[in-house]
Amino acid sequence: MVGCLISLVLLGLLVVVTLRAGPPYFAYKSFESDLKKETSRAGANIYDEETIVRNVLDLAKRNELPLKREDITVERYAGQVSIRVRCTVPLDIIVYKRDINFELKTTSLIGRL
Repeated sequence: MVGCLISLVLLGLLVVVTLRAGPPYFAYKSFESDLKKETSRAGANIYDEETIVRNVLDLAKRNELPLKREDITVERYAGQVSIRVRCTVPLDIIVYKRDINFELKTTSLIGRL
């Protein structure tokens, strides 16, 4: 009886943690995939820095990530374009609050093959 009750409480806690932590994690993973595609597109179409930043901010908004202009760094070197994004996502699990810091860096060759 007590073992069953403890199992149900632990299962309930697992469900709550999953429901609260899942959406920020999946938003981050979706943004990561979108950022890789955007970097390839930026390199192939030789976008300027302002266009790249605007597109990355649009991707962040679509994935519901709190991203600002100063969180994005675009560099060009040796025939490559590199995009680095730093993002802080708040995680709130009822009694536990924490900011999770993400850093993504993607690189693509400039020009079409």
